[in-house]
Amino acid sequence: MNQMITPEATYTSALDFIKINDEDSAISTINDFIVNSKKKFWTSIHETIIFLYVDLLIKKNKSKLLKEALSYYRNISQIGNIESFQAVISKTKELIEEKYSKFQKNNAEVVKFNKKNNKKFIKFSKKLDYFDLDSDYSPELIYTLDDQDDIQEMVDIINTQKFIWETFKILLDFTKTNSKLLNLYSHILKSAFAFCRENKRKAEFKRLCDSVRGYLQTLIKSEKKNRF
Repeated sequence: MNQMITPEATYTSALDFIKINDEDSAISTINDFIVNSKKKFWTSIHETIIFLYVDLLIKKNKSKLLKEALSYYRNISQIGNIESFQAVISKTKELIEEKYSKFQKNNAEVVKFNKKNNKKFIKFSKKLDYFDLDSDYSPELIYTLDDQDDIQEMVDIINTQKFIWETFKILLDFTKTNSKLLNLYSHILKSAFAFCRENKRKAEFKRLCDSVRGYLQTLIKSEKKNRF
């Protein structure tokens, strides 16, 4: 994008793409604005844009762009309006929990159907329990399924689980570094632990515990230094 575009024009253009069901172009429009933005100060239209952008990214499972968007918004809002950044984090938490709730319901229906009609699904589902969501996606997990529709269904399950887990981690990273967001951090942490428990994610649960333990140790050391 050679010509600088205003926040207002970006928002209008993104809405126009959404109206014609072209959400990918809406995402590209907002991403171009963020990448090429020269002005790094906060205005209310930035909040409007980022709310729309976060909603689109969560629908499309775009964790990398989501992390970049939240980082950008933190940088422009931390001086002008830190409360706005908190509102965006809260909204992101709300949206990912809604996505997870829908995923749990749909996944339960998929599992129930396939356990009755697809014996190979049982073998896959056991493999999925041991699949590491922090690793790169491994296509060989689905090679036991012959039907192409089943394969795509399983890919969607894995990708959605990975995105939800990655988003929880992103939100935890952004909230634990700001004392004003620690209450949000605790709520997100509870949701992340619930995700691990409900999806039998033992490896991810252990890493999350290790991360929290390290974070608490850092806080304790910092507090001791401040006392002396």
